[in-house]
Amino acid sequence: MKHLTITLLTLLLLGGCSQEPTEFERCIEANMPKDERQEKMDKFLEEHGWDIYNWLQIDDDPKLNDEEEERRLLYEKELNPYEKEIKRCEDDMFWDYFSKFLESTKIDRDQMMTLEILADYNLFIEPYIEEECGYIEEGYLDKATKICHFQGIY
Repeated sequence: MKHLTITLLTLLLLGGCSQEPTEFERCIEANMPKDERQEKMDKFLEEHGWDIYNWLQIDDDPKLNDEEEERRLLYEKELNPYEKEIKRCEDDMFWDYFSKFLESTKIDRDQMMTLEILADYNLFIEPYIEEECGYIEEGYLDKATKICHFQGIY
């Protein structure tokens, strides 16, 4: 009986601790833009019949670079201003840290374009991106907070 009582009390406490979002949290969520770049990229690649290798290919052929630029412009039209800012910052970071990554892993540029190594690179660069590009999310969060406060939601 004692064991059953403890179990019921535990379930009651755990159930009672789950909280619905506050009005302020719901307001922030409603006013904070979403970063859905990966979903948009997946959809974009599927719609145009491209794969990630076509997208990421690095080549000196000017025609290919024009095609890549055209792809990027088409894709970027799908992004909201928040996503565009994050992408711009991450793109800058990508090239800044690209050579550092190649040096640290002792791989060459051609090997870089395999998905496994790109996944490693993403893990390598992620902390730097969070540190260097975090101001973007903070700025949008600040705007969302001001909107909520202006509406009298605290």
